[in-house]
Amino acid sequence: MARDHIRFLLNDREVTLRDLGATDTLLDHLRLDQRLRGTKEGCAEGDCGACTVLVGRLEAGAVRYQPVNACIRFLASCDGCMSSRWNICAARMADYTRCSAPW
Repeated sequence: MARDHIRFLLNDREVTLRDLGATDTLLDHLRLDQRLRGTKEGCAEGDCGACTVLVGRLEAGAVRYQPVNACIRFLASCDGCMSSRWNICAARMADYTRCSAPW
């Protein structure tokens, strides 16, 4: 069955989006639509890391977070995910090493 929307969690809040463009990026959504300006655009090619956010997916009953470059991550690929900005992650986690550990 085809769906006309995507859903994901953004900083503990459910987001439902319709009418996505094929090239809409997670970075543009965060900065332009959500007005979350903590994530920056640097190189716009995924090399510099200024746009890094955490994106989590449910795996084996637990959420596994991975850092992704939001400038090259298509928004539609975030369906069913959880997304957190680095500064939100650092502020909320008691053990900061979980945020900065190598993946």
